[in-house]
Amino acid sequence: MTFSQRIVFPGCLLLGAVLTIVAGTLHPDLRGDGAAQLTTIAQCEAWRAIHWGFLFDLALALTGLVGLGRMHAVIPVEKAVHARLIV
Repeated sequence: MTFSQRIVFPGCLLLGAVLTIVAGTLHPDLRGDGAAQLTTIAQCEAWRAIHWGFLFDLALALTGLVGLGRMHAVIPVEKAVHARLIV
């Protein structure tokens, strides 16, 4: 693996974890019936940004996990097995 890959994969994993924490912290609690939940969603201006954060944190975390798994594998067959186990 190149030097940039040794930086990018752990960075993706770290950024994915941070996005998960931030989006989870900002997400409002949805309580009550459907109408009350829709009211809460409508009043939350960051609703779209929070869910885009959830979407990208998953992709970043998986990229980081698979990349790190492939970095630590020794033989080519082991790389595929590590990627499958992580996913």
